[in-house]
Amino acid sequence: MSSTAPESPAKDRKLAWPRRWFGAVAVLILIVILPAILLSHWVGPAAALAFPFGFLGGILGAHKASQVTAWRALPILVIGGTLACLTSGTWSWAAVLAALGVVIGVASTAGRIATAMFVGIIVVASPSYRDAHDVMMYAGFLTLGYVVGVIASRFTSAPAYTDPQPFTDLSPVRAGLLCGAVLGLSGALSVVLTEQGGWTKSSWLPLMFLILLEFYVSDPQAGFMIVSRLLGTVAGIAVLVPLLIQLPVPLQLVAFVALIAAGLATSSQHYWLATAFIAAGVVIASSIGGDPTSVGSQRILATFIAFLLLGLVAWGMRWVRVGQKPAAR
Repeated sequence: MSSTAPESPAKDRKLAWPRRWFGAVAVLILIVILPAILLSHWVGPAAALAFPFGFLGGILGAHKASQVTAWRALPILVIGGTLACLTSGTWSWAAVLAALGVVIGVASTAGRIATAMFVGIIVVASPSYRDAHDVMMYAGFLTLGYVVGVIASRFTSAPAYTDPQPFTDLSPVRAGLLCGAVLGLSGALSVVLTEQGGWTKSSWLPLMFLILLEFYVSDPQAGFMIVSRLLGTVAGIAVLVPLLIQLPVPLQLVAFVALIAAGLATSSQHYWLATAFIAAGVVIASSIGGDPTSVGSQRILATFIAFLLLGLVAWGMRWVRVGQKPAAR
């Protein structure tokens, strides 16, 4: 009587990463690339960008908290995304980000930071449209993508994420004012760097700040994740971009998909490596037809400035905390 020996855990681990990578590639093609191509051909570029944004925000936001919380965040997404489109890269945009920061700060005190953060990231990343038709198309397909994403979350097997417990020792008003002030400051700095420093990616600084802020709010001791973000960004741009930017443009697009998928496949185990893959992929895609050195330096500088802005939040937490008695002397 013969029996088949089970596969060893080491072999399972070796096969796990390729499986996750191929799965991530399939998800990117089906959820992001294919809808973007079809909508660009049938409707226009605004819809092609908005629907994948909204879909990812809806499905991830629902998994990160709950469907009820995701539905409640829909008005913030629609209003914030529309205003960000109309004002992107201007001083009014900085004011929109400040208002968004107030909402995120208040949400952090109620244990709803994850969904608010995903919605905030989509709002910050909204492109600049001044034509009324483009703005309407973007807002409409952003909403449609978000609704489809929230509904689709009911049929996916992604593990649910539990938001951190509400911060009962934080004042919602003060937390909102602090987060709004710093996020608005990040927008203002981006406007200055765009107008005076020649930056072409004004959204990167507030985007990096929001990503780091989620780490800090979820776990104030998450210094390792924050440092990993910094090191991974520098490593990916300094090592991978110079190698891959020499490829022809079609192969650069293939490299972009492969790197983003690699980042998604490794994010749960090696965050610094995942950050390196994603940062390199974003810079390569953003550098097509442009200067990769300039784009890469903007990404690195935006990440480091966001780190400094996070320091302002950490310092301001002393003012936000309430109900704590001073230590006895």
